[in-house]
Amino acid sequence: MTYQSDSSTVMMDRKGALAPLPILTTNDDWSIGMPESSIRRSSGPGNFIDLTGKRFGHLEVMQRSENSEKGATRWLCQCDCGNEKVVFAANLGRSNTTSCGCARRKISSDRSKTHGMRKSPEYRCWAGMLTRCTNPNDKSFLRYGARGITVCDRWRNSFEAFFSDVGPKPSLFHTIDRWPDCRGNYEPGNVRWATDAEQRRNKSNNVFVEIGGERLCLSDACRKFGVKRLTARSRLFDLGWTPEEAFGLRERGCP
Repeated sequence: MTYQSDSSTVMMDRKGALAPLPILTTNDDWSIGMPESSIRRSSGPGNFIDLTGKRFGHLEVMQRSENSEKGATRWLCQCDCGNEKVVFAANLGRSNTTSCGCARRKISSDRSKTHGMRKSPEYRCWAGMLTRCTNPNDKSFLRYGARGITVCDRWRNSFEAFFSDVGPKPSLFHTIDRWPDCRGNYEPGNVRWATDAEQRRNKSNNVFVEIGGERLCLSDACRKFGVKRLTARSRLFDLGWTPEEAFGLRERGCP
């Protein structure tokens, strides 16, 4: 049981003895290590703690503000940046609120400015490369990550390393391409910026022919020697002609 006298607050213990309780003053530093329940509400003159002038992170308490609708204590604080903010006393005690919000915005801004290229086409290519190789929910995962195609540790952990190795895109029409090994991984020595035509020629299901010591995909060979694609495929795979015969560089049956 608690009694209030002119000079102090007292509490009667179980044996009937009176134990004095100190009255909290504004000179005591209650802002550090303060029990959360002590600053959540001011239910009486003996429990009230004046936080005026106390600091919590970037915030300095200026004055008492109106309680919330549920009676929770609130304080008007000024942030180091100059903004004012009304904060619940409980949030100050828990260190849930230590600024007007500027500190969080600064941290987020610093992260995005690490390389300053988060919105660049090179960054989008890098992010897409990681996603299709690591995220089973990505629509392209079955053609990449599920087939065992990976991104090397150096690039997976750092966009800056990727950009340093690959360089800027020659144009907005170039995309990342695994070359010369289209079945290999994304790693230094096996990646280039390629046009759409170059990408098509580097597909894993492409057909290649060797003519005169030169290795060409079927489409390029047809374009180079003026032979229709269906005609070339029929000569090569249905009739069993050699590439030189299929593309008219040697007559059929000649040695």
